[in-house]
Amino acid sequence: RPTRIDISVSYDERQVAMTVSDNGCGFVTHAQKGIARDNEHFGLLTMRERAEHVGGGLRIESVPGTGTTVHAVAGLTNEWL
Repeated sequence: RPTRIDISVSYDERQVAMTVSDNGCGFVTHAQKGIARDNEHFGLLTMRERAEHVGGGLRIESVPGTGTTVHAVAGLTNEWL
């Protein structure tokens, strides 16, 4: 139940990156490198799979009571141009 959502997008000739942050209720995350996918909600799993499908990655930062930030990055190729 956030009251504020911030979205930023940046890019260069090699990659595009997006960050979405909110001031919602947050949640407990696992260590970023070793997230147990069996414990992920399907929405988070789907976002991660889509980022990896385009050669990118996803990082989620969240603490209960402080909101959530999702960082996504994907490499650009000539196929995208």
